[in-house]
Amino acid sequence: MIKITHLDVRAKVSESDSYGGPVPYAIVNCTWKFLPSEEEHDVQMKDMAISEAETYRKILTLDDPLKYEHWIATECDFSLKQRYDGWETKWTPNDLVWTYFEKFDTFQFFEFIAWTTATKAILNELFYYKSTGEFMDLYRCTPDSVFLKHIRSLNEYWD
Repeated sequence: MIKITHLDVRAKVSESDSYGGPVPYAIVNCTWKFLPSEEEHDVQMKDMAISEAETYRKILTLDDPLKYEHWIATECDFSLKQRYDGWETKWTPNDLVWTYFEKFDTFQFFEFIAWTTATKAILNELFYYKSTGEFMDLYRCTPDSVFLKHIRSLNEYWD
């Protein structure tokens, strides 16, 4: 389970003399921890969050998409006994959403975001979750998943 340890939002307006005029934005600073748990789901969620905070991530690549397509269509029996021989692993830069501080076992999301109705609604949910430990709305997945999805969504509203 995730516990929000700090959530600060500062709404601001840009100073602009351009045609569009001043633009509202917010600075969001949120830190959280995963509470100690032995449940497999909680461990997996924390591992996933840590992997999303790494500078580089490992991805699987194919040597030749047409060769792979032919293999899937003709040779693969989906029994996990056969393995496609053209798989490779590569490292690619990761677009970081949050930072993980291993020393404190804490995650931080710090971002300038657009100050819109959608971001206000997400932040309202996060403030409610911080104070009560549950979300106002009913979701079809675990609170940890919802929380991380909310943080990812805020990251997409960068300003």
